Amino acid sequence: MSQLEKLLEQFINIPFPKWNDVLTLLKKLGYKKLEGDGSRIKFVNPEKKVSSNCTGRTHRTP
Repeated sequence: MSQLEKLLEQFINIPFPKWNDVLTLLKKLGYKKLEGDGSRIKFVNPEKKVSSNCTGRTHRTP
């Protein structure tokens, strides 16, 4: 089973995946992460001409 298949299986079985797993899965699916203002992030897949916005990511405090 490939890493991509394992991540997809986790997303199906785990209600709240880890942020790093989300980033890894989107990267493997061909998406690129673009940072916006504040906590805004946009994921773009240039091959498929698809984009998705993500807002409200959690901020870590030192």
